[in-house]
Amino acid sequence: MTTLQKQLDNVSLSFRDNGLTVGSYIHHLTHLSERTAICQEAQKSLIDHAVSICSDLASYLPTQPSIISWTIKTAKQLFRKDVSELTQEQHGLHFHASKASSSYLEGSFMDESEEKMKKSAPLLWDLVYSLLDSDTARR
Repeated sequence: MTTLQKQLDNVSLSFRDNGLTVGSYIHHLTHLSERTAICQEAQKSLIDHAVSICSDLASYLPTQPSIISWTIKTAKQLFRKDVSELTQEQHGLHFHASKASSSYLEGSFMDESEEKMKKSAPLLWDLVYSLLDSDTARR
């Protein structure tokens, strides 16, 4: 048995002996109002490695419908929030479509919209740009 396998077994046994699962550990770690220094360190590690954790889970369970569904639902929520933010009057992107001229929409409005979207809703901008960029589909 390798050292890594022994370490993994020890951690797994510790979870079991303490009545925890990996999921409950993460949940409690991220929802406790008071944390010890050890818990704060573990929480920081979790945050620092969140992308790789999600990537590992996605590659291990690539066709798991619940993961795909959760990912899409989470993305939709983020994009809805961005769209809601962008339609606030202070961004100047809120207009009456029936009164907008084609020259207005083709002119500075699009340039301003791009800059405001990049700044205020970067995730949404990245999605829109990738959908509109025909070269992206070829990559």
